[in-house]
Amino acid sequence: MAIDYFLHGSPLEIVQKLERGVGNCTYLVKDDNNHYICKHLIDLPDESPTAKDARFQTEIDSYERLRETKISIPELLEANSENHYLIKEHIEGELVSDLVSCGAMTTEIFMKAFEFSEDLKAHDINLDYFPSNFVVRKGEIYYIDYEMNAYIDEWDFTHWGIYYWLNQEGMKLFNDTNRLDLLHPDQETPKPRTLGFEHTVAELKALYQHSAARK
Repeated sequence: MAIDYFLHGSPLEIVQKLERGVGNCTYLVKDDNNHYICKHLIDLPDESPTAKDARFQTEIDSYERLRETKISIPELLEANSENHYLIKEHIEGELVSDLVSCGAMTTEIFMKAFEFSEDLKAHDINLDYFPSNFVVRKGEIYYIDYEMNAYIDEWDFTHWGIYYWLNQEGMKLFNDTNRLDLLHPDQETPKPRTLGFEHTVAELKALYQHSAARK
């Protein structure tokens, strides 16, 4: 059944379908003045209405928790609990996945990622650090999803995310074909390829630690 989307009572027009995940669809939508992002939760197999309501509330709770950290996120403008959709600020900028793919990542981007990931660790939060979840706008990094989990070392930026942010060849293949072959050496596990990146990771970590110590 088609759902109409509204922001503060005014109808929104779908411009483009951006992504379909396991439990949601994401759209670029607009009104007469601006563009926005609509995240619409869809039914999971055998999901009860109560479970879907809880999943929707988790999105809102995650947004509120992330607002207390140093990570920049899009503002939540509307949360429609009846039809289970969120309307968020549209952050116009460059996806980190595109910057990785074209070899345009900078040391400054990595330093900022280390900084907010350290702050998130202090809040017992891990993000989904896959590069397509981040946008760079005017030098600021935005996490454009609200998904988060309890902090575990092996899934943080330093042990997991950074290897995607360094893997230009793998990210280009993923952007072009949606294949993970060069990002995941073992397709059965969500562990990134680390071979060949260890030295660069160590250098970037040392640079960040030196910079942080001087502040």
